[in-house]
Amino acid sequence: MLSQEYQFKHDYSELITAFQAAFPHISPPDYQWFFHWLEKYSVLMIKEATETLGKHRQKDRFTPDSTGKAISAILRQEALKRAIASVRTPGGAR
Repeated sequence: MLSQEYQFKHDYSELITAFQAAFPHISPPDYQWFFHWLEKYSVLMIKEATETLGKHRQKDRFTPDSTGKAISAILRQEALKRAIASVRTPGGAR
């Protein structure tokens, strides 16, 4: 069984690599952003949010802090979409 520290190092390294691929011109957000995301979301979801933001047409104007905020917003939006899709409405429709 992997230790929590080892798992965090592995996940953090994977996310930093994804961030640098999406945003080679800026530094990654502070590690606290990553810690917050990893508490709530899977590594795959965070990587997908990073890749989505990396396709933004104005990404050259982003800063480390603005990318942290934007990735958080994407993650919340996607979680809300999944939650809504999973709830049955009256009448049985989704």
